[in-house]
Amino acid sequence: MGNRKKRKATRRGAGKFLTPLNIVILILLLIFIVALGQILWIMLGYRNADTSYDELTASMKEVTITIFPEGTGTVENAESASAENEEEAEETEETEETVSYTYSITVPDFDYLSSINDDVIGWIQIPGTAVNYPIVQGTDNEFYLTHLYTGETNSSGAIFLDAGTTLGLEDRNAIIFGHNMKNGSMFATLNNYASSGYYSLHPYIVVTDLSGTRYIYDIFAVYYLDSESEVSSSVYLHGFGADENFASYLETVQGMSIYSTGVHVSEDDYIITLSTCKSSSSTVRTIVQAVRR
Repeated sequence: MGNRKKRKATRRGAGKFLTPLNIVILILLLIFIVALGQILWIMLGYRNADTSYDELTASMKEVTITIFPEGTGTVENAESASAENEEEAEETEETEETVSYTYSITVPDFDYLSSINDDVIGWIQIPGTAVNYPIVQGTDNEFYLTHLYTGETNSSGAIFLDAGTTLGLEDRNAIIFGHNMKNGSMFATLNNYASSGYYSLHPYIVVTDLSGTRYIYDIFAVYYLDSESEVSSSVYLHGFGADENFASYLETVQGMSIYSTGVHVSEDDYIITLSTCKSSSSTVRTIVQAVRR
């Protein structure tokens, strides 16, 4: 009899605890714990990716180069440049009042990178920004959305060349993708180019191929593109047959640019197209295009 009363009292106590309000609080607490766990997991992924890329660049040699505006050339390894080149650079600055940019550029060790992953095909750097990464190319455009250059699974992904091109970085339009990460890594920097003031401070892109050849690219177009629009298919093009097709393409994309950079580009040139999301929840892409010198 006494035990039955105790059991009834216990049930009544449990009933008082499991009120509608307490159930709602428990559900919200559970949601909070799950969300917090996801945030911590994402942050851990960010940190692991940053650590991986930071350690890689820290292990690489650096050189100092001076880049002059289009048509005036570049002076590489400034400390060891010849007196003749230095005099020419000074003369150019004095006569044309040009503004030069001096940067520290990473020199990739492709033997080492290839030993880690033979999908590595080059290195991209936008001097003065966080963009300083190896470029990979997979068999599709999905794998490196969720894998680092090492092949390790990570939401930061890698900077990768469109799998559709068989010409690599020598395609007339080498299309390169990268995530817009909230911590500013990968291709998040590209969204800053919506401002012409930002462009004026960072007008160049440096790409190094597997042979060690370093190319300077001048940015000539910056615009937004809805990846689900019909126009999208006319931007992500590569190969090109006749020169007039490429000339028509260049006219189209230059007409889409938010502002004019004044950089000349023709059907005889080679360009790169950098693409990233404007935001994680948007189908809009930020496009930055540059022409090889």
